[in-house]
Amino acid sequence: MTATAELPRLREDGSRFGVATTIHMQEAQLDDGTITWVVISAQSADIVVDSPAIGQPLAGGTVVRGEGQGFEGTIVFQVEDQDGLLGLTLAQGGALGENLPFHTDLPFDERPASGDWAILVGYTTSAVDGSLSALTMLPMRLVDGS
Repeated sequence: MTATAELPRLREDGSRFGVATTIHMQEAQLDDGTITWVVISAQSADIVVDSPAIGQPLAGGTVVRGEGQGFEGTIVFQVEDQDGLLGLTLAQGGALGENLPFHTDLPFDERPASGDWAILVGYTTSAVDGSLSALTMLPMRLVDGS
């Protein structure tokens, strides 16, 4: 079973308008038999990733391209696997409601994790309180870089 949830945009006064991020989830059964929901991807119109594509193999790094916006134009990108953070970088996009192109290198530690899944995460934070304001998460495949 799958589900979709939409997180609203918030004005400075806390009122809602539009959609900030659409989250895609799938029901999964854990080893102990428990049923849970797992986020399989999230997409925001404020962080549109053109490359790498969903499921693309990654070995020791990637170039992230697309268009987006954030507070002072800053978009944070990171790659994580089941063991934690592999790499982190910043991209410069647009601001104040205008998406602009970005292009950034995202190197990360090579691990012998060929075939394991990782997640490319792009996010921005609020100028008001530093909270998460937009989120894009895309599943990737890790491959041995040797």
